[in-house]
Amino acid sequence: MKNLLKNKNGFTMVELMVVVIIVAILAAAAMPLYTANVKRAIRSEAVATLGAIRSAEKIYKAEYGGYSNNLTSAQITNLLGVDITDAHYFDLNSYTVTGNGTTTFTGTCTSLSTNGAPDKATVLKHWPTSTVVATINQEGTVSEP
Repeated sequence: MKNLLKNKNGFTMVELMVVVIIVAILAAAAMPLYTANVKRAIRSEAVATLGAIRSAEKIYKAEYGGYSNNLTSAQITNLLGVDITDAHYFDLNSYTVTGNGTTTFTGTCTSLSTNGAPDKATVLKHWPTSTVVATINQEGTVSEP
């Protein structure tokens, strides 16, 4: 009978618990890094679209002698020709352009509950509703509050 107990191969409960604790610590350390990378990816989409809006504004100024004046989402598409139908995190309603119609403008991307993009729930996890995600001005200066 003693031989049967001595020849058992396997892990003890203490060994298994140590492994579980180590895996939990590693997962807890990795989660903030993952969250930061997701937030950076979401903001990158916003900044890329704001860059497209800035480029379109530069073309608009070259054609009409000044920047546009306070654009709604429909006007961003109609006047500037910016199309973001393939966006994952923000739809066109999330973007606004404000300006004086001549020398300055500011493009803004805002986290909205009315956002119709496929992954809007991910955006709302990181930025509360009505929070500015990023802005850009006529000089190309990007602000990420």
